[in-house]
Amino acid sequence: MADKPKYFGFEPDAFLSDADFIMMDSEHRGAYFSIILYLYRNNGKLRNKPESLAKLCNCKSEVVIQTVLSKFQVRRGFVYHKRVSREIRRAQSKREQAVKAAMARWKKECFGNASASAAQCQAKRSEANEEKRSNNKAKGNTKQRAHNGSSLRQKIPSSVSLASHLQIYDNLCRQLQPISKSDEEAYRKLAQFLAFDSGRIDQAMTLAKEAKASKARNRIALFFSLLKKEMKYESNRLGTAAVGAL
Repeated sequence: MADKPKYFGFEPDAFLSDADFIMMDSEHRGAYFSIILYLYRNNGKLRNKPESLAKLCNCKSEVVIQTVLSKFQVRRGFVYHKRVSREIRRAQSKREQAVKAAMARWKKECFGNASASAAQCQAKRSEANEEKRSNNKAKGNTKQRAHNGSSLRQKIPSSVSLASHLQIYDNLCRQLQPISKSDEEAYRKLAQFLAFDSGRIDQAMTLAKEAKASKARNRIALFFSLLKKEMKYESNRLGTAAVGAL
């Protein structure tokens, strides 16, 4: 996994009901709890080096560490703790499930929106082609008809890249993390807009980086303001977005 879980289950009663913990003085308790924190931070294991552990726990004597280590498992040169390892596995499992569920939800929504837009684009293109053919037939100018048909194909994309649509949305979220559902909806609309004009994707990402690097209180609002100014993109962040003039 790229990112480690940052939050774990913590049960105070598990410490306060442990007879060994109750019998410890403050120095031993501090060392014991410090090692547990370092285990969470290091994926559940630490090298079994009492002198290093003593420095980590700010202990004056390695004897304290040697005493405390009786509460841990030592295998193949590493220190483990059963409860810590169990909580790490549980946190990783929950995080993976949440990521999969989120990806499935966004793919369903984004792919559905993109498919509908592709169908609308195809219908408009068919209407435009039919109108051009009718006008050219009335004029009897077959050469002009071929020229107009070629120009129209260059202006209207044949289909929308669904993978590109989702990738654009993910890149936007990485640059400026959405705060509310209205922000997420605005990002989906913007990704749909950019999928029809791949030449503007880099421009939009550059504006996102500028907004992220600014000291503005609301960087997302600044980002959409820059989109309006630089790319003529109109967005209603209450949940709908309108595509400005290309």
